[in-house]
Amino acid sequence: MENMRKGFWTILGKKETGSILSRVIMKYFLIRVPILYLGIAVVVLSSLTGCTLHVTKDISDRLKPDELYKSYNVSPLDLSLKSKCQKPPTAKIINAEARIDDYDTMSNPPFFGVINPKEMMDSVVVYLGNGFQQSRVKVDDQSHKVLEIKMIDLKSTAGFWSFGSYFKTEIVIPETGFTKIYETRDNAMSGYTAPAYAIHAVSRQIIDDPAIQDYILCKTEYPESLKDQKKEKSLSQKLQELQTALDNGLISKEEYQLKRKELLEKH
Repeated sequence: MENMRKGFWTILGKKETGSILSRVIMKYFLIRVPILYLGIAVVVLSSLTGCTLHVTKDISDRLKPDELYKSYNVSPLDLSLKSKCQKPPTAKIINAEARIDDYDTMSNPPFFGVINPKEMMDSVVVYLGNGFQQSRVKVDDQSHKVLEIKMIDLKSTAGFWSFGSYFKTEIVIPETGFTKIYETRDNAMSGYTAPAYAIHAVSRQIIDDPAIQDYILCKTEYPESLKDQKKEKSLSQKLQELQTALDNGLISKEEYQLKRKELLEKH
């Protein structure tokens, strides 16, 4: 018996084996079990090699429009009926998220999960686009109605009975200079479903925002002076904005240096 016990822990002590077992257990708990049984997980995982889960795909796989819209009892309105555009309303949604390094999204021991922000927002763009299309606004890469979206934060925590998630994003309309933050908190029994719920809720905030609708449906006229002001930003303003983006981790140092060089060359 003693030899069997030693053999068992010898296997677990191997880095690769421990890491695989650790991932399997963590994934199970993220899908099935809230903090009620964390004590058991901590005891088991403490014997294994620590690991970090990449959960971008796990969250993206749960962004299923039909299921989420039914769960939230959402009946999208036909926005085209309110449109003043000469043609059926369209929108172009651009993923403005540039970060590709691992971003901590779950940090409750024994759960450690990271996402790739850019890839995560690729999925958000697709989900948001689906929502607009359900509201009869066609998503078209040739559209002049452009929305830029980027992630500010996505965090999940384990509660006693469920997981909670917080999602915060920013929408920018380059044509008008409109900028707005959208955020919400939501929860679910699964550590992957909770962030999907939060993303869904934020997507509806964006689609239902009167300011966004007025822009896409051609119901608001913006003075040319506003567009001109945006074009007439000084070099110092542009450099400051670039520095701010670097300081906030929105762009890498390499991107900063490249864009700074391009700005200096243009001026």
